[in-house]
Amino acid sequence: MVKEKLKKAVKSPVLELITKAIDEGKTVVLATVISADQGVPAFPSMKLAMDQEGRTVGSLGKEDLDSEVMKMCFQVMKEGRSTLVHHFISQDSPVREGIQERGKIDIFLDLIEAPPTMVIFGAGHIAQPLSRIGKIVGYRIVVVDDREHFASKDRFPEADDIMVMDFNKAVDSLNINPTTYLVLITRGHKHDELILRKVVGTKAAYIGM
Repeated sequence: MVKEKLKKAVKSPVLELITKAIDEGKTVVLATVISADQGVPAFPSMKLAMDQEGRTVGSLGKEDLDSEVMKMCFQVMKEGRSTLVHHFISQDSPVREGIQERGKIDIFLDLIEAPPTMVIFGAGHIAQPLSRIGKIVGYRIVVVDDREHFASKDRFPEADDIMVMDFNKAVDSLNINPTTYLVLITRGHKHDELILRKVVGTKAAYIGM
């Protein structure tokens, strides 16, 4: 859901970093200036995004402020929750000669985590209730089968993606990362071993048969 909304938005380096992080199953923090005192070298809506590997895009207006915010972003990832921080920095020019006041800047640090994806190999009778339950508990659902009359929107209306193709090719086309959960329930378990051999060495969070 988050990814689809971002794709519809106007592209910017910040949004591209967020989208890339979600595609890779990684966490990213979006820092946005909410308000700033007069004289502070920042203004509302300025943004900086940082992924869990420390890659950053955007700026809040000042290099030393960006460095401080990066430390805050790592802390947000560690704590696992978004937060509003009140930070104080020196103003651009002194209010009186020799006197440098500190201004307040409010920054919202928004933790964005990729939603987990459940990939169901096999579109038989077990897959249907599993798909519905998975969607209810918050998974992005992908159904894979080589039979078009089984892997259909009529049978899986809640699925986010339905892949009608050879199982072997389907595995190669999937982005399997630490937020991916794989369930192998092909017809008669005929293709389960083939798929298992291909996915057992991936970074999937879970593989079940």
